[in-house]
Amino acid sequence: MATVKIDWVKKPEALENYLNKEREAEMVRSSSHGLPEKAAESIRLEHERTKSKSKNLALTIIQSWHPSESNLFSPEKYNEMGQELAKRLAPGHMAWVVTHTEKAHIHNHVVICSVHSETGKLLENKKSLIFKTREINDNIARENGLSVLAPSIKSREEKLPERAKAMVAHGKRSWRYDLLQKADFARAASTSFDEYVSILGVLGVHARIENKGISYLYGERTKAIRGKNVGDNFTKEGLIKAFRENDARFTKQPDIRERIQREVGAIRSGSRGTVGVEGNLLSESTSNTSVGAKDYGKFTKIDRRSPRDRLPWALRNSDSILHEEMKRAEAKSIFKYCEENKISLIQNQKGQTVLKGREFIHVTENGWKNTKNYTQGSIIEFVAYHHDVDFLRAISKINENPRLMMLEPLMSEHKRTFRSFYVPTEQKADSKKSKEFVSLFLKQNGYKESQTEALLKSDRMFVSKNNIIFFVNKKEDSAVGYSVDRESGAWKSVRHGKPHETFLAEIKQSKRLTVFHNPVDFILSDAERGSRGKKGSHLVMFDEKSNSALLSTVALNPQIREVEFVFSRNENLRQRQELFVTNFRKALTPFEIEVKTSVAPEVTKERSRNISLEL
Repeated sequence: MATVKIDWVKKPEALENYLNKEREAEMVRSSSHGLPEKAAESIRLEHERTKSKSKNLALTIIQSWHPSESNLFSPEKYNEMGQELAKRLAPGHMAWVVTHTEKAHIHNHVVICSVHSETGKLLENKKSLIFKTREINDNIARENGLSVLAPSIKSREEKLPERAKAMVAHGKRSWRYDLLQKADFARAASTSFDEYVSILGVLGVHARIENKGISYLYGERTKAIRGKNVGDNFTKEGLIKAFRENDARFTKQPDIRERIQREVGAIRSGSRGTVGVEGNLLSESTSNTSVGAKDYGKFTKIDRRSPRDRLPWALRNSDSILHEEMKRAEAKSIFKYCEENKISLIQNQKGQTVLKGREFIHVTENGWKNTKNYTQGSIIEFVAYHHDVDFLRAISKINENPRLMMLEPLMSEHKRTFRSFYVPTEQKADSKKSKEFVSLFLKQNGYKESQTEALLKSDRMFVSKNNIIFFVNKKEDSAVGYSVDRESGAWKSVRHGKPHETFLAEIKQSKRLTVFHNPVDFILSDAERGSRGKKGSHLVMFDEKSNSALLSTVALNPQIREVEFVFSRNENLRQRQELFVTNFRKALTPFEIEVKTSVAPEVTKERSRNISLEL
């Protein structure tokens, strides 16, 4: 998420010296007038030329991104976002943007001359400037698919009971706080009671609307909470007010609404083109041209005796795009998500599946429970906690639907401030350190440094904080780690897990088997395309210890009549590989299996941009 911090500058020379100080990491400079290193001089001359007497010669803005969003683009792209911020905030003012990458979070220093170059008018030192800067910054973030911070509602904790407040104050979170947060999200996205109830239902909260009020049941709890005990925003009166405001917002922006309708519908249908879809954006609101004619007090009656997971047909078949996307996300497997994201799950003594490192989190195929604070949820909350994002962005990630974020500016203010638990993460090095270490590894082992980016794009390798490059197979039961020997300075490899396992074994009913000697050569070639796009089986060894796995693969698959070994482009490794193939050919001679050799094609710059290895 992008954040901004502003300050006024009276002595631009000191700021200039700091910004232009040489750093070990890459730095990008840009300006709307003159050279960046002459910013201070240009600012003073501009004030003299316009006869300005202001002591605030410039405005400086620190525009920074969260570490998780700091390696999505090139530094030049982040610099462009800083330029755009300056143009929208202060058109006609000279501006300079310096992008620093030496920290885990990439950030811009945006310097704007406080005097207008033509009119001589000064930027006003008012509080409204802060809000305007934040609004522009948020718009730029959304346009580039990045998250934003949203202010929380003032009465968020007003109605929490004293016991719950005490738990929050001591770092413990109650299920009531989680309920409030989920109700806040549903409130921000709804324009009717039916839609509000259906969205909460996906999030594990059963809302029951009555003629006189509203009550909430969290998870499996049997005692309901009245709306007035949750907060004024979540009573029937407060929600009707929110529905009107949300509807008015959508009605004022029909173009955006229709665009979202097309884009999200196209992604859901798989065409990704401009395709119209049936149904409304947010329940009745988009088809209702007259907001005032809508009955906001209308709701579908729910029988008190009906099971919580059996909502009435009208609610389960909501036309809301958001509700449909939430249902799609909810159906996804948490087990599969954990496997794809290398999140470790283990079995406890009772045979229950729990989160490794957070054994109090019990996980099932479609849900989780926190046995410490009694919260529970689905994959939506799980992904939100893992990536530290709000529910909307989590749904977008699960469904691989970035267009869903187009809904964000149309929703009322809300913020995910509660996290039931933290998902343990691997002890990985930051992107800058990883890039430097992988570049050194390639250079010192006979590869080209230009292939660093191609190697880093693989989701089966990472650099640990203690400077070890790991290559892990899909089953995550084996890996090889490369590190530098402190005494000799030479690179050494250490096998982890099963000693004879392979990095990749994709065996099909084909007579041809393509073999790579190590994961590095496989990734630094166009083989990842071939393993999915071409016919034939593929096997990637970790090293010579995988020889037995190779032999058993050939022995157990009689359809294989041809084995092609792909040699490395690294000349130092090729001699050892040629000797290995010579011995292997002799072993296969009695079985009439043809052995061929080739050289791994080099990854071009264009191809390296598109590589996303999915083993």
